[in-house]
Amino acid sequence: MSTDQPDDEEPVVVAVREETIVVVAPQGAGPQDVDVVDVEPVADPADVAAQAVPPPVPALPLPPVAVGGAAAPPVPGPTPSPSPGPSPTAPVPPPRPPDPAERAAAAALAVPGVAGLYGGAFGEIATHLPGRRVAGVRSRRTPDGARTEVHVVARLGGDLRELAATVHQRVHDAVGGQVHVVVDDLAP
Repeated sequence: MSTDQPDDEEPVVVAVREETIVVVAPQGAGPQDVDVVDVEPVADPADVAAQAVPPPVPALPLPPVAVGGAAAPPVPGPTPSPSPGPSPTAPVPPPRPPDPAERAAAAALAVPGVAGLYGGAFGEIATHLPGRRVAGVRSRRTPDGARTEVHVVARLGGDLRELAATVHQRVHDAVGGQVHVVVDDLAP
């Protein structure tokens, strides 16, 4: 059933008032096409309306609006309880050391001539860490040791082999293990 218009064969009850029922029949339909079912008269139309309409939802009070730059008076009511959070005296945990993928990304971005890291057309080149990801770096542990792939975007005008060698050396110094550098794109 549609909410805008009834189908051609779908009669619709429009209103029930006292003892009268108004029926809208499909276009072209005559009185012989409308079936009347047993109808009980309604004594009080207000009873029908009360059953059909849900009770109104109480509205929340709106905060007062400041007019002409004057401060609005405070709204009386219960004060919200403070959110539970770390107390000022609770010890702060020490910062965690950066992951090897983050160190590799920082080392690659520090090389002059690297415009950025390339995360792939769909973001598939990344290392996923708890609560974050490092786009452009794949870092894996294998039985042979650590393996890191760094996908960079190079700036135009430099020697790409020299750039790749420099990125390789800096990333290897930062994380160790096998390092593979891929120049995926060029940027002006």
